[in-house]
Amino acid sequence: MKDNYVNHVLEEYIEDENFDALFGDDWIDHATLWSLPPRICDYAFAGYGIDARGSYAGAVEKILENLIQAGAIARQGDEYSDFWYRLRPAHKQKLVAEHRTKNSATSRVKMLGEEALRRALDRIVQEDDLRSLEERWLENSEVGPREEDPGTPANIGQLDLKAGPDMAFFRSDDRKEAFLRTAENEIEQVAASDLSNAQKSQAVGFLTAAKALAETPEPPVDLIWTILNRASAFAGIGSFFISLITLIVMAAS
Repeated sequence: MKDNYVNHVLEEYIEDENFDALFGDDWIDHATLWSLPPRICDYAFAGYGIDARGSYAGAVEKILENLIQAGAIARQGDEYSDFWYRLRPAHKQKLVAEHRTKNSATSRVKMLGEEALRRALDRIVQEDDLRSLEERWLENSEVGPREEDPGTPANIGQLDLKAGPDMAFFRSDDRKEAFLRTAENEIEQVAASDLSNAQKSQAVGFLTAAKALAETPEPPVDLIWTILNRASAFAGIGSFFISLITLIVMAAS
């Protein structure tokens, strides 16, 4: 039964367009493809505030293998050129959606609501000795010296540390919609940027986590704030978080 709930979370993320942005729209080689499962696992569970630490990468691999066999991920090449893979988003979305209808956990969550899923995930966290993202961010809240990101204003760290989150930020529907639109736009900008694949994956992971948390009925503003501040400290990707940080800063001022 636990595997059904794990697959529910993973398939929910893989069906979404954020997975498409992580995979990319070009051919990727064998090594790159099979480096993705731990990230996919972590990004999927980040949407529920859980630090999965790649625990279910094996389950992701099985899903990817099924998508390859079904042609939703195209495969070309040979032992000389290496094997290459390319996502077919529409085909992928259809296959995953069909498979989810057969998952008893997905049907149960649809019938009973998100609280049933939350309780199932709480039990999984206990059984598998996982932790919340909040615990992870608090452990890593002390950010050391970093390479200067030319796209990030020099005073961004001072700005966010002084302001602090506006705990009522998401109570305004307009603010919430603005945050979600901005987060989605930044994900698209990351995909179109000149960042390395590793930097893109990192940026999309943080943005996806913040966006997923913002979409919950009672968004944890302090956790989202911590994620944004932590992400802005990474060289190369900091500029993609400025607009989201600024939204909350302006509301708090």
